[in-house]
Amino acid sequence: MASQEQYDAIAQSYVEELRALTAPRAFMTQTERGERGAARGPVTATELVAQAEHLSTLSGELQTAAEGKLQSEEPAVKAEAATQLLAKALGDLEAGMFLLQAARDEEAGVLGTSAPAATERSRGATAGKLSEHHRILLGQLEVVSTARAQRIERGAEDAPGSAEQVNEAVQLTLFQISERATEAGQKTFEGLLALSLGEIGKAIGMIGANVAEHLGVAGKLMQLYDYFRGFVVKAYEAVLALLGPNLAKKVGEYVSEWWEDWRQNQLFQTLVEKLYETEATREYIAQKVSASQAAPDAFSAAAERVQKLGEEYKVQVRLAEKLLTGFSYVAGAAAGALPAPAGVLIVGAVYISLCGYIVLVGADYVDAQSVAKLGRLPGVRDVIEASL
Repeated sequence: MASQEQYDAIAQSYVEELRALTAPRAFMTQTERGERGAARGPVTATELVAQAEHLSTLSGELQTAAEGKLQSEEPAVKAEAATQLLAKALGDLEAGMFLLQAARDEEAGVLGTSAPAATERSRGATAGKLSEHHRILLGQLEVVSTARAQRIERGAEDAPGSAEQVNEAVQLTLFQISERATEAGQKTFEGLLALSLGEIGKAIGMIGANVAEHLGVAGKLMQLYDYFRGFVVKAYEAVLALLGPNLAKKVGEYVSEWWEDWRQNQLFQTLVEKLYETEATREYIAQKVSASQAAPDAFSAAAERVQKLGEEYKVQVRLAEKLLTGFSYVAGAAAGALPAPAGVLIVGAVYISLCGYIVLVGADYVDAQSVAKLGRLPGVRDVIEASL
């Protein structure tokens, strides 16, 4: 297992190379390069391939390091690793989309290259500014509770906590997590419908499969199109790693059951409410809080930790939704660069895996009692029991 220092070093190199690869610039032929003697600026397709090869190696190292963190005994480290795997998948997809556009520009003889619209949205930053997923990979995105953030903004001192404060934090956090799981799950199922798969069984069969073989990605990549497909595979692998090998085998069964329920009424909210049972959790916690004789600062700390759970989940869902958008581009505009039907099935497998992860990690955060959980972190119920 890589140490935190090793992870940090790999992540730093990966982000630097990713940003260097996807920086807007122009193509030039080898002859033009020789005539101009330019050391910077426009590059050839050959040079982009060399950059992609280096980034691909770093991506593999970063995957290994992040998966190692996911095996930590510390819940906070595991939660951070999961968020970083989502961010890495987004970075790999960012690289792939850029290389796809570069490959098309090369074929068209276009001198200028720029990232496609989907990639620009995922970057969400100017050349001199780190995007959210870059900062997450570097461990630079601190997640704080809403109450803490407001106090920091006001420069106020910590106020004494109360049972009412805890109950309000619990109610709001449970509601927000359920709402976010509902919205994201709804998007994944609508995305599956848009793929026109008919039935999702074939896409489920792709979960855990060697997708590189299905996409024709050889051991030695040579061209820009090859690296585009290679980075799609890496993004897929990062998503799958969120579930782990054992749960990845089961998630298809879970999502298949949810899919049949959803097709009856098209409401993912009904499904989430049945799985999370948040009303029962609220009632249990209210009784626990009412009976607690803890000091005011314990109530305050519990409320903040509960709110922070909601903020952590929000970041993960936001990244997952960006991945859904990116993979929808792969299934649409990029479909011609992937072999059929494997490309669409792999996108379907990503949707299914993300749906399963979003719902199951949400179950972790709300401490749902009636659904399988990832078991990586103390959720709302656990926080209250440990604090009060």
